[in-house]
Formats: sequence, structure tokens, C-alpha cells
Amino acid sequence: MTEGEALGHDWKDATCTEPKTCGVCGEAEGEANGHSWKAATCTDPKTCGVCGEAEGEANGHSWKDATCTEPRTCSVCGETEGEAKGHRWKAATCTEPKTCSVCGVTEGEAKGHSWQDATCTEPKTCGRCGVTEGEAKGHDWSNKDGVCANQCGETCEHSWSDGECTKCGYACGHDWSNRNGVCAICGMTCEHSWSDGECTVCGYGCSHDWSSQNGVCRICGEVCRHPEAMRTLNDKKSWDDIVTATADDDATHTYSYTRHDVYDCACGISEVYDDAYGVTIPGQPHEYVDGKCEECDHVCKHPFSMLTYNAEKSWDEPLPSVADDDSTHTDHYIIHDVFDCACGKEFVPPAPEGSAPGKPHSYADGVCADCGHVCTHSSIEKDGEAIRTDGEAEYFNEDVHIQHYTTEQKMKCAHCGSRMESILGSGRDGSVLHVYVNDVCVCGAKKPAAPSDDDDSTGGGSTGGNGGNGGGNYTGAVQEPETDEELVFEQPEPKPAMVEKLVETVSQAEASGSEVKVEVVGAQQVMTETEYAQLKTLPAQEQILVTLASIGFEEVVNAAVETMNNVELSDNALKLMDTVSARMTAASTEERKEMETKLAKYFPVREIEVGGVTYPYFVMELQIEVDGELTIQRYGFRMDENGEWIFVMLNEL
Repeated sequence: MTEGEALGHDWKDATCTEPKTCGVCGEAEGEANGHSWKAATCTDPKTCGVCGEAEGEANGHSWKDATCTEPRTCSVCGETEGEAKGHRWKAATCTEPKTCSVCGVTEGEAKGHSWQDATCTEPKTCGRCGVTEGEAKGHDWSNKDGVCANQCGETCEHSWSDGECTKCGYACGHDWSNRNGVCAICGMTCEHSWSDGECTVCGYGCSHDWSSQNGVCRICGEVCRHPEAMRTLNDKKSWDDIVTATADDDATHTYSYTRHDVYDCACGISEVYDDAYGVTIPGQPHEYVDGKCEECDHVCKHPFSMLTYNAEKSWDEPLPSVADDDSTHTDHYIIHDVFDCACGKEFVPPAPEGSAPGKPHSYADGVCADCGHVCTHSSIEKDGEAIRTDGEAEYFNEDVHIQHYTTEQKMKCAHCGSRMESILGSGRDGSVLHVYVNDVCVCGAKKPAAPSDDDDSTGGGSTGGNGGNGGGNYTGAVQEPETDEELVFEQPEPKPAMVEKLVETVSQAEASGSEVKVEVVGAQQVMTETEYAQLKTLPAQEQILVTLASIGFEEVVNAAVETMNNVELSDNALKLMDTVSARMTAASTEERKEMETKLAKYFPVREIEVGGVTYPYFVMELQIEVDGELTIQRYGFRMDENGEWIFVMLNEL
């Protein structure tokens, strides 16, 4: 059921893209109008003239390049960009006005030619562009002096014929300086006028024609003077006067004679004579017969240059030898030399006396068998090592005794070897450990009772040092180190506690200015005499270090030197260490056994009881004298199972 009337449509006009449409209900009627397109331009795309909708892109300008008078311009819309290039002007020439090289436009007028008059060699010419007109004037040689009459300064390049220039007519003045008969200027040949074989006009010397063989030149008429170049020696007609020989020296003589030469000349004249002349021929060898030259009668004086030594015939006549000293004598003799001379004779000069000094004596029972010299025994030397004999053992304290001994050093003459009187001496070894046999030492000391369990101790270990044979037990008190632990020498970064302790007393005494002397007991016995003498020249602490190195502790000493601030070995100490090391390296098996025996005797290994445990300790004794006061110190070392050095200081005596 409906009521009332319909409202009716509220129409909106159709657009380019929508048909006519009701604004209330949306009903459409008809079709969209469609776009009314305007074509795209250089700067805008295709565009609807009604709604303004665009489609596609602008066409872009189609540019024409700028010209001399116009800027860059679009050929479609006429839009311009930038400025005109402007003309590129070429300057005006004689025939062309000022012209643009790009567009060809002209401005003004041509300059016209700037003419220069024609010369002898150039036509009329524009001074600006170089164009020519007409021909050159040509030279004017009418003056016949070889110079152009037009005053151009040009001289004629002559073309000669019979002494005259065919171009300018100039007559040559001739230059005969070449003296060859031809003018050096025009090449004309001289018509000679001869005098004595030479032209008086040009100075030419005649080459001569002697073909007439009458001695007269067919060219110049000169009479031949028979120069040397034209001569040929006629040996058959030439001759020499008598030849003589005169001695120069013992080797040569000179021949002398007068020469008469006869020549044949090329001009046809024969028997041309020269003045006679003297001739000498030096340096001719003598013709010796029994020492006399058969040609000059020279008797040879036998110079050294002509002599040859005859070793088979020469001899020395011995004279008595004379002693120089106990070591040598001088042999004397007379020299009889015989020479063979080149002249054929034998030459024997006066016999001089000779001598041969420095000959060693041939001693037998102190008398030289050659010169009879009786040796005065001026130099005495040791005959082997000193022989030591141990004597009384003197009790010192409960730990050690003093061993007295005597020595005998046999001597001999260094020259003849004769036995000399022995040198006797005596000495003592301080602080020798007691050696108990049935609890009694040789010095009378009785073995003390064993220490209690409260005694201080050091760790256990194995034998260290140089080895050797131990003897007896040391049960005396042992001085403990300053710390609670034993001083150790560790590896591979060792602490040189052992060496520091040994040199500590000496270093402190030397630092205080005291006079310090040190003796490492046994050093003299294990070193050679020379090594020990060098050892005693070293400072006290170096003596200790070098001795340690010499008996097997070289690595320990080297480590100590590297780590101790106050220890540095001198060059002399290092050299001595090297000498001992080299000697031991080169030692034979017997020498090594002998050294081991000495080490066992003078640097023994002792069984020392510490804290109820017995250890083998290497023992070294020092006798240190400070300002005249003697102190004897003994030290014990051992190496434990870990390879560390254990150090103890035995009671100071």
C-alpha cells in the first residue's frame, strides 16, 4: 500500500567517468561523458580538458644546439635555454674580411697586400701574407769584380775556365801555396819556369824524369845530385879496412874498422863514392881458450856473473867450537868455495872464516862433546813433583787434627840434566777430620758419643761433588743455615747459596778494606805448577771460585756469577778456568785416574752423621787470613735425590 507521491530523482550531471546519477538513491541514467583530451606537450602529459586527469608523460623538449646568435632552442615549443655561443672571429687577411669560423658571417673589409720591391733573388712580395708577383731582378755582375752591382752584398760563386769566371768575368789572381803546380782557387795548371828543379812561379818541385840515363832530368834539366833514396849499394865495389877487436869487459869485446861504400844511382851514373867512415860493433862475445880471448887477447878476471858454484869441489874446513853459554856454542870453520867460470877456467876465491852460532851443547856428564865446555849449572829446574811424607798428627779439637808433613823437591840442571841438591820443606794441613780405628784417631783423639735425637738435621740425599773415597764419621756439631730450611742449589734455575756462603766472609772482609789472603787447601796439589802460580795472582774470592770450577763445580760457579750481584770473574780468572778445562779434556786415562786419586785425597767425601742419619758430604777447607789473623773454615756439600745441593757449615776452628 502506497501513500502520497514519489519524491522524484535528485539527478547529478554525468561526468567524464560517471553517468548521470541520482544523489538520493544512486540510480544511474545514460553513460559517462568520457574525457576531452588535450594532446601532451613538451612539459605536460596528455590531460583531460574537463576534469584535468592526466595520462602518460610529457613529450620533453626537442632541442636545437645553440648557434653564434641564438641560444639552445626547443624546435617544438620554442623555449630557450642558456645563451648564444657568440662568433669565433678569424682576423681579416690581405684578401678576406674578418670572418666567423663557425657560421661564416663577415665583418668589415680585407686589409689588402703590403708589397715589398723585388730584389736580385726574390720577386715583388707581400710583407703580410708572403704572396709574390712578377720575377726577381737577378744579379748584376757587370763590374767584373765578383760583387753584385745592385749592392745586395752577394758575391759570385765562380765557375772557372782558363783562370776566368764564366758567370761574372772575374780573372783569378791564382794561389800557388799548395806548391803542386795547381791554383788553389781556380784549379788552373801553372806553366812552370824552372830553376834548380823548382818552378819560380808556383814553387812546385820537379818530380824528375831520369829516363835518359845521362844524369840530367828530361823535365826541368836539373843535373842529378845522387840523393840517398836513388842510391843502390854496390857490394862488389865497396870494401872495408882491417878489422880490430877491443875488450869491453870480461864478457864481450868491440869490433872496429873503416868502411868504403860505392853506389849506383838511378839517374844512370855508376860508381858514386862517399867519404870513408869508421864502424864499431860492440857486445860481441869473447872467444875464450883457457881464460884468454883469441881475438882481443883479453884475460878473464872471473866476475861473479860468469861464475857457477861447484858444490862437489867446495868444502868447509872445521875449526874448534867456542861456547856461548851453558845452553849453546858457536861452530867455526874456513869456507873453501870452488867456482866454474864461463871462460873455461876454475876459480877459487880467498877462503873466508864462517860461524854458526846457537848450536846446542851435546852434554855427557856435564861436558859438551863438541866444544869441551863444562856446564856451570846456571839454570836449575824441578825434577818431577815434590814427594810428600806425612808425619805426626797433632790433636786440634774433638772434630779435627792437624797433619804435619815434610816435602822433598828433587832438582836438576836445565842445561846438562845433572842431578842437583834436593830442596827440603815442611808444612801442615789444618782441620783434617779424625779417622777412627777402633774408636781412636791416629792423633790420639777418641771417638765421641753419638748425638741425641734432639740434634738439628738436614735432609737425606746422595753423593755430590767430585766423588772420592770417604773415611771415618764426623759427629761434631753442625751449624744450621740462617733459615729453617737447608740452603739448596736448585736446577734448572740454581740459587748459588753454596758459592755465596764460600765467598761471603772474603767479600765482607775485602769490602771493609782489610788485607785478605786465602788458601783453598788441596788447590796446589790438583793444579799444575803454572796453574797454581796464576791462581795465587787472583783476588781471594776468585781463587775460591776458580778452584771450585777446577774440581768439577764449573756449572755451579757459572750459575753463581750470573745471579750474584757482587761476583764477576776477571778475564784472567776465566782464562785459567779454560786452561784447566782444556787440560782435563785432553787428559789420558792414566792422567784422569791420577786426578781422581788427588781429588779423593785433598777434597774427600766424608760420612757425616746429622740428626742420627749419616750422609756422604763433599768437604772443602779454607784457610782465610784477615789482617794477619788466620781462620780455618770447613764446609760440607751434598746433592739430594732431587738433584738439589744441600749446604752445611762445619764448626769454625
